[in-house]
Amino acid sequence: MSAQPLILGTARLSELDRNEARRLLSVAVELGVYAIDTARSYGRSEEWIGGWLAARSGQDIRLST
Repeated sequence: MSAQPLILGTARLSELDRNEARRLLSVAVELGVYAIDTARSYGRSEEWIGGWLAARSGQDIRLST
């Protein structure tokens, strides 16, 4: 049996402040998450993920919206 990919859902990410959200995203990737689920209806989630991703060039992180 192969391992399944880990995907972080961010429906409640905007309940955190921006720095907490960035820490959460960074720790998730360190723990093996390679995909992030977001949507326009998730508040500021897309904005914060975009800023966080811009600082992490070269990493293979996938988004699902």
